[in-house]
Amino acid sequence: PLITGFLLPEEIQGITRASAEDVYKFIEDDLKAAAGVLPQRSQYAATDMGRATRGAALGLLGKVYLYQSKWQEAHDVLKTVIDEGEYKLLDNFGDVWDVDHNNSEESLFEVQYMYDGTYALGGSLTVITGARSGPGDGWSWGQPTANLEQAYIDAGDTERLRWTIIKTGCTEIAGENNFDKFVENNTKIANYKDYIEKYGWDPECYIIDPSQHKSARIVRKYFVPIEKRPEVYNIDKIPLDHRILRYADVLLMYAEACNELGEDGTARTYLNEVRNRVKLPAVTSNGNELRKAIRLERRLELAWEQNRIYDIRRWTDDNGKKMICNLMGANGTFVKYNTDPATRDIYEWENQGEASDKGISFNENRDMVFPIPLYEITMSNGSITQNPGWN
Repeated sequence: PLITGFLLPEEIQGITRASAEDVYKFIEDDLKAAAGVLPQRSQYAATDMGRATRGAALGLLGKVYLYQSKWQEAHDVLKTVIDEGEYKLLDNFGDVWDVDHNNSEESLFEVQYMYDGTYALGGSLTVITGARSGPGDGWSWGQPTANLEQAYIDAGDTERLRWTIIKTGCTEIAGENNFDKFVENNTKIANYKDYIEKYGWDPECYIIDPSQHKSARIVRKYFVPIEKRPEVYNIDKIPLDHRILRYADVLLMYAEACNELGEDGTARTYLNEVRNRVKLPAVTSNGNELRKAIRLERRLELAWEQNRIYDIRRWTDDNGKKMICNLMGANGTFVKYNTDPATRDIYEWENQGEASDKGISFNENRDMVFPIPLYEITMSNGSITQNPGWN
């Protein structure tokens, strides 16, 4: 249902679901209106940095168009963002999610956080995704998969790998100057010497306890080095802003729109601008192969930035199915990768506290949409109906 103002309970009853087109139009109109009145990034004083900008509204509008396969509209608005010259890629990929680079020239829009010892003004993801067996400790939710790590390895993408994933047995953490504290922390793990012997790790490595972590990996992007951590290191205290939209995403969306419109030369230019930063060779392909290269680049560049699930739900593969349908389910390539003895990861497989066949129950006739909460159906007096397969 498209609700654009306050309604009383009796006014909700009888309401029906709006079309996707109507909802998208409301979002488009909202972003267009915002872009018309918001200042550019360069018009803000340093004390106002982080407020919404014209570039943020246009960039998000471009993504809304892209999600609807409105390729020409996406092309035009994203080109406007690029041509207005308010943003640029940072020189070093490792700076993108650095706590010292909040609101950088690469950032179009991000959630603003700050440290305060008393009030909950900080972020939580650094702790929520941190290792349970690390200095400061964390909750280790949402661990990177071996499948993602292998995607970086297959692409020869060592730079983004080291700034995206921290893996057990490592002998350094990108950007961490106090690695010795992580090595010292290993002694808190009762059987850490057994792990070193079993897996052949360097005795001076950092152990993310495989018995407590399904993949024995954690997210580097949300990680804050020890010397930059606040006095009270806890959830709601971390001053690392959360990046919602950044310029690399804009360039890759523009490349995607160009490819879909047959402008492969321009698509390669902007795709390769992103790749050049991490010293990867230029892509020279055309057509469908270029499309696949752009899609892979989005996975590698934007991992853990809340894009992947939406990308694989909107992209159509060569067989006419949405990509998520080919990744998930009993015959899904992601499921098979994690369960095939030839490819499955030793840490993920040995720790069966969580099953390794996550996604096997995916049903494309049901799971392309989420269920409608029962209380919403009740409040509408039955005019909102449940999605197929969820009754």
